[in-house]
Amino acid sequence: MKENEQINSQLVVDYTHEGLGVIKYGNFPIFVKYATKDQVIDLKITNLKKNYGFGEIVNVHTESPSSVKAECQFYERCGGCDIMHINYDSQLDLKQSILKNTLNKQGIEFSHIEIEKSDNPFKYRNNVIYSFLFDDKLKQVQKGYYKKSTHQVQEIETCMLQSDVANNVANKVVELLNMMESYEAYRKNLKRLQIKYSFKRNEIMIVFITKNTKIMSSPYLVEKLVEAFPEIKSINTVSDTAQKNIYKQDFIIEEILDIEYQIPVQSFFQVNTLEVEKQFSYVLENLNINNKKILDLYCGSAMISLLVAKKAKHVVGVEKDIRAIKLAKKNLVANKIENIELINSDVKDYYFKKSDFDLMIVDPPRKGLSANIIEQISAYKIPEIIYISCNPASLARDLKAIEGQYKIEQMKIFDLFSQTHHMEVVCKLKLR
Repeated sequence: MKENEQINSQLVVDYTHEGLGVIKYGNFPIFVKYATKDQVIDLKITNLKKNYGFGEIVNVHTESPSSVKAECQFYERCGGCDIMHINYDSQLDLKQSILKNTLNKQGIEFSHIEIEKSDNPFKYRNNVIYSFLFDDKLKQVQKGYYKKSTHQVQEIETCMLQSDVANNVANKVVELLNMMESYEAYRKNLKRLQIKYSFKRNEIMIVFITKNTKIMSSPYLVEKLVEAFPEIKSINTVSDTAQKNIYKQDFIIEEILDIEYQIPVQSFFQVNTLEVEKQFSYVLENLNINNKKILDLYCGSAMISLLVAKKAKHVVGVEKDIRAIKLAKKNLVANKIENIELINSDVKDYYFKKSDFDLMIVDPPRKGLSANIIEQISAYKIPEIIYISCNPASLARDLKAIEGQYKIEQMKIFDLFSQTHHMEVVCKLKLR
């Protein structure tokens, strides 16, 4: 076998954790982009390693019941989605399989992994960042996404994961830029366009990411954008060294389960508002938090803390990002919640006692829990833990580290990232 060699009539037997189709040529695995389980395909070898290879489809002999034509015309040219060629029910099966296999590799057996189907597998994102590209011959500005694993920008007219509002605003921005006869200035200074959208409040934020914050301060541009979209509440420019608000305020407001959250220009907020609301409803419904003392690690801007505080006795939120802590304090005031204590500390440097808390909530970054927290969990044995994870690998590793002290009571996937292999997992743990 060698690169560029064609191999014919191969059955796709499985998927990788990134959604690539898997064929076995003898016992040698080859991973094929856009291949669907149960297809029979001819493929060309594109990259060959010692123990595995990569290929691309040349021809499909037998189609799979799980195959669908991707609804996005840019799908195979854009790096945004990776499993849109698989029908939605099979996407859900794939995510359950990914999580189950990842747990099994750590020796963790848990058979009842639930999954919450998304009500909106398209048009669900509340945040988009486009890169600009420039046609020097036509003196035209366009927008797009980077192709996967490249620095090449693919022009995108409409993204199937963004709301209609975000798509319309982005196209209007490009239209206005091309009417303003400032191509050379844009060519030198414009980098990216970000749009944030509040589904519940119907509020829009536009952010121009530039080399120079002054370049996008045109009153004409602002006037025409607001005229086209009265829902715009915020227009801003951001460079590497400065941030400038050029219309109204530097934030929009979103609601999750009747809690208001400010979303500033430079802040994190879960990208799928409607599905994250279902996720947090599940957390609240499956916890007895009445009059409990709760520790919320990696609390960010206090998104979860605010939700549990209404019934809890006291909540302590720990977060190392000072901007997130400042935003959390604003959200506390806006929602008139007083039983939350916020601590600005790296979680790995924070120490707690068993007597301090009845319940722990952890929502760590992709790398998972720090070794210090694993040690404290094992030593102090807080009665219940809710572990929220966006990375099955680090979740499985951490669960293995504490399985002697805690048993898994519930585990559920929430499909916050439809059309991609990514997922959000909520795991409820009980002290043995």
